[in-house]
Amino acid sequence: MPTISRAAAGRPFEIPRGASLQLLLGPGACVVCLEGSVDVSEPAHARESPAYPGYAWAVRLNAGESHVLAYGGLAAVTALTRAELVCVVPGAPLVRLGVRLRDFLRRRAAQAWRERFGAMHKISK
Repeated sequence: MPTISRAAAGRPFEIPRGASLQLLLGPGACVVCLEGSVDVSEPAHARESPAYPGYAWAVRLNAGESHVLAYGGLAAVTALTRAELVCVVPGAPLVRLGVRLRDFLRRRAAQAWRERFGAMHKISK
C-alpha cells in the first residue's frame, strides 16, 4: 500500500477504483474528496479505544465532502469509485504566530508613520 507524506499536501491526486493508500498527516489535516467516493480510516488513539490498536473508525466521503483528522497519524484511504483527493495541512503554530506578529508590526509602523507626518502637518500651518 503506497504512503503519501506531507509533501503531497495541497496537490490533487487520483485513486483508481478499489485501490488503497496511506496518508501520513498531522493533527488538524483535512482530506477533501473532489470527485468519486472514498473511505477514510483514522488510527485509534488511547483516548478513544485503549483496547483496540487498529483503525478506530471509517468515514465515507463523497464528492465535495471533507473530513478533518483530529489527532493525525497514518490514515488509510480506500477508493470505492475512481476518486480525486486533496489534503489540506494547517500551518505550524510558529508560522501562524509569525504571521500575526508581522501583521501587528506592520499596523504599528503604519500608525507611527501617520502620527509622525500628522505632527509635521500641524507645525507647518
